[in-house]
Amino acid sequence: IELFLHKVTEAINLGQALKNQTAPGDVQEIKPQWDPWLFSMDRLRYMRRRSMRQPWMKESYGSYEKWKRAHPWGSIPTLTEFRKFSWQE
Repeated sequence: IELFLHKVTEAINLGQALKNQTAPGDVQEIKPQWDPWLFSMDRLRYMRRRSMRQPWMKESYGSYEKWKRAHPWGSIPTLTEFRKFSWQE
């Protein structure tokens, strides 16, 4: 466990050092966004397993196995743009 913690600490320190070396104007701006996997029903195992082998999978892809090969993580929904919110809304 001590080796793991040491390696994680070392990686964090290295990342922070690399970040501090770049000029503030060269830092790429990352827009905040929602995580689509967090809101996906396919993330939950009991939801994934209850409705396998649907007829539309065979019509569109030929079989459930081919659909699963094309969508290894299931169907991930598209989400709206990120916006700041408060729980009192």
